[in-house]
Parts: sequence; C-alpha cells; structure tokens
Amino acid sequence: MSAVNSRFKAFRSFSSCMPYQKQKSSPERQLSSFLASLSPLKSIPSVTTEGIVKFLISKDGTGRTVVHTRACDRKVCECRRRLTAVSVDSPIRKLRAIYKFTPLRLF
Repeated sequence: MSAVNSRFKAFRSFSSCMPYQKQKSSPERQLSSFLASLSPLKSIPSVTTEGIVKFLISKDGTGRTVVHTRACDRKVCECRRRLTAVSVDSPIRKLRAIYKFTPLRLF
C-alpha cells in the first residue's frame, strides 16, 4: 500500500502543476471569493444558476467594449464598458470545467 500512496502523492503534485489545472484554478478561486461575498454564504457545490449569473455580471464591468445609451452624445461619453459575447464564452467554458470535474475531486 505504501507504493500506491507514494504514487498517489506524485500524481497529485504533478496534476496541480499542469497548465490546464493552473488555468482552471484561477476562475475557481475567483468564483469562490465571489460566492463568499453573497448572503447567504454559498460554496461552489451549492451555488445556483442565479449565483453563476451574478458572478458573470460582476465580471461584465471588466470589458473593453463601450455600450452607449440612447442619451449619449458620444462627445463626453461616460457609458459603461461591457464584455462582448465572445469574451464571455471563455469564462463560461472555464466554469463548465470546474463543475465537470468537481464530483471527481480527490484533492
């Protein structure tokens, strides 16, 4: 059994260094942090669709595309910046990966 445990430890340290795992862990930390700010407190396994949508909306303000209002004269523009549909696709894929592997998590 010690050989199995040794191999498991090696696998665990190797898998956390893989680029895909690093790429997945950043959005997972961001989502966890966002969920911790909700009332009542939520965790990744217990979050609802509403929580995910709120998380994506919170990310919306970080976009570069300006969405003008009808009242905007575009000379002195203070309209909000938003994410484009294409740029929202990437965080959604990363969130999907988090949930795809959550039940199988060993570490």
